[in-house]
Amino acid sequence: MNIPVLILSVLFGIQVNVTTKAPLKEEKGSRVISGCIVDSSTGEQLAGVKVMVKGLEVSVYTDFDGHFEIPGLQPASTYSLEIELISYPKKVITNISPGTVPVSIKLRGNKASANSSTNPVLPAV
Repeated sequence: MNIPVLILSVLFGIQVNVTTKAPLKEEKGSRVISGCIVDSSTGEQLAGVKVMVKGLEVSVYTDFDGHFEIPGLQPASTYSLEIELISYPKKVITNISPGTVPVSIKLRGNKASANSSTNPVLPAV
């Protein structure tokens, strides 16, 4: 635990759990799966999308421009990616080979959440 976190926890009685995950190691001969995730309706690049490699305990998140990179994969293998973002249905992309061209993934928003009103009408009093 670093000093500022320790001071905050002592002053305000806040318990903070800090975990760090070592970055994925790029081994000699390994390959990368990279790509970009966009909204299919607007073309907007989506930040914060969770990209998981099925069958491995590997996941990354897209950056502010919707880009992701998963290093350290075996070149002769194919992988399935599971894509998750709130208000979008989960999507699985199969037969992705590392080291090939970047993957372009389009997510279609959930119609139920897109049509729901964010400002509900209140009854007159």
